[in-house]
Amino acid sequence: MVLAILLLSSLSLVAIKSSAQRSLALDGAGNKTNCNATGSCSISITTSSQNDVAIVLCDCVSEDGTAALSISGGGWTNRANALYRVSGTVHYYTEEWYSILSSPVSAMPVTVTSSDLSPVGTYFQLVYFAVNGANLTSPFDIQNPVIVQAFCTSNNYPCGTITTHHVNDFVFQVVTARVLGYTAVPPSVGTCGSSSCTWLQEAENSGLDYTIQYLIASQAQSSATFQLGTSYLSASNANTEMSVLDAIVASGSGIGATSSSTATSTTTSSSSTSSSTTISSSTTTTVPSTTTTIPSTSTAPTATTAKDYNGHNTFFADTLYWQIYYDGANMVCRASPDTSTWSSPVTIFTQGADGIRDYLYDKASNTLYYVRANSGETGFHYRYGTLSSSGCGSISWLILETTQATIYPHTEYMGNIVLDSSGNMVVSLSTFDSSLSHWHLEVWKHLPTGWVNINNLDVGTTEYGDILLPLTNSKLALLYSYQPVDYAYGQVHITEYDGTGSWTSPTLTTSSYDGEFSSALSINDTVYFSGDDNLNPHNIKFWMCAYPCASAPPESIVFTSPTMNQDYQTNMASNNKSEIILNYATVKKGSSMDTISYVVSTDGGITFGPPLVQVSGENLIWNGFGSFNLVENNQVCLMYTTGTASSYTVKYTCEKYYLGWLKP
Repeated sequence: MVLAILLLSSLSLVAIKSSAQRSLALDGAGNKTNCNATGSCSISITTSSQNDVAIVLCDCVSEDGTAALSISGGGWTNRANALYRVSGTVHYYTEEWYSILSSPVSAMPVTVTSSDLSPVGTYFQLVYFAVNGANLTSPFDIQNPVIVQAFCTSNNYPCGTITTHHVNDFVFQVVTARVLGYTAVPPSVGTCGSSSCTWLQEAENSGLDYTIQYLIASQAQSSATFQLGTSYLSASNANTEMSVLDAIVASGSGIGATSSSTATSTTTSSSSTSSSTTISSSTTTTVPSTTTTIPSTSTAPTATTAKDYNGHNTFFADTLYWQIYYDGANMVCRASPDTSTWSSPVTIFTQGADGIRDYLYDKASNTLYYVRANSGETGFHYRYGTLSSSGCGSISWLILETTQATIYPHTEYMGNIVLDSSGNMVVSLSTFDSSLSHWHLEVWKHLPTGWVNINNLDVGTTEYGDILLPLTNSKLALLYSYQPVDYAYGQVHITEYDGTGSWTSPTLTTSSYDGEFSSALSINDTVYFSGDDNLNPHNIKFWMCAYPCASAPPESIVFTSPTMNQDYQTNMASNNKSEIILNYATVKKGSSMDTISYVVSTDGGITFGPPLVQVSGENLIWNGFGSFNLVENNQVCLMYTTGTASSYTVKYTCEKYYLGWLKP
């Protein structure tokens, strides 16, 4: 398809709240036993801190096998429901519930009730504990608890294993056992991965033993084994039934730690012609700027099929300028304190050229997110971590790279990652249903319970590229366009998500655009778009549309090409207020003939100033235009690529930003 080495596109993300990572701490625990033959059992919960995550665990027995358990008092959500043994009509259950306690509680009653038809045959033992410092939006590291009924090879203790994704998790293990001739034994230290566990609680009722131990993990756990200490239950008198493992994530980690209101990205397409109004003169002024070359020239043996449409590849954070780009085999990171001296490349991940990659820097939490997918793969991979002033080699990844399955296999076009206004990750990508030969646009959102598909848009037998943008109140805008071949032009389709489950019918633009060469951003509930309309001579057009975008937005001409048959690529950035910078670059010109220019609006895109040249006399690689960051360190910085598809140089240029206008 596309013979491009690189597309480094724009990101201007302004987040509206932040949360530093906190330490987790136990904030109260207790147990209740001997609730027999009553049909219910109550426990009193006491905590001392605000904003706790409270857990209630029940080891419950029903003699008629019809029981359904319910909980009352405190707003509880069921997290696990496991039937671990059946003996005739007797059923043994383990249940886990959680609740967010916004204020300290004192002896708050919580009751678990069984629907057993014969309450005299019920047995309960309850344990509670509360954890302070957790991520209240998405409290758990893993989507579902790990339930294990497997014993260690050397004894009859459960050897549950768990994989987590964050540092400083509160990882806990619940063990149920039938103890013959039970005698209380001082608990011995269990093992939690490579560390020693901390004993939390034990409850015993008529030979049913219920034990909880935990670890506040200093690192993410990878297939870590958790088991009780061997002196706790001897092999001669215990029969372990089940182990349940779960993990609570710290505030400042996990999904939902921040939220954002503005994002910028490369976009999609459109088709047709329109009546337009010219905003500015095509007279061009050259503005001097300092340009630096990143130290090494990269050779990319597979670069002729590389794509990186949605780069988001440069930003300013922790006193450093950051760049992320594809070198033909790896996504690499470099950082600089001054844009003149750059660090050596650090590999973020290795990936074949024919796939998607998108990045998101959330300033409020100082967190870098990425999503990637390989062509033909039924799923996408994601990861995020916090940045450091020490540079690329010191990114503190908060999770391991994690995979989420999609409905259909991914195709080679586009891919986006954004945070909605509630701080939830949202990913979009193009997939293909081979049974019908139809392309789809899938949109996935991460909720506290895990990933959910919120759109599986069938776009028919022609491939479409897309761009995803966050709006307010968890709303989203999805722009997509006809993209069957390179340099294909089509109308942009605009569909919007209302934040609760519904998408609007698509609105189409009047003009056609090349989706790979267009760009868009959102500010609050308004989408802003720029692109090349493919008329002759070509025009750079701009439009905006506020939610709900129910009719074709008016389009304005920002720049008209002085020559025929000249294609342009656009990029935009904003300070999330009224100032918008629109860059555009010539493509397909040839050796040392390309330019990158820009226009500036200080009134939210109503009018634009005259074109200014930022870069000239370069041989830009097709789709080698970069990204820039507005009003960061009082500079606007641009990243671009020159050379050939097999050997290229990444360059960086910055200009000072003064009072809403760019000046020499």
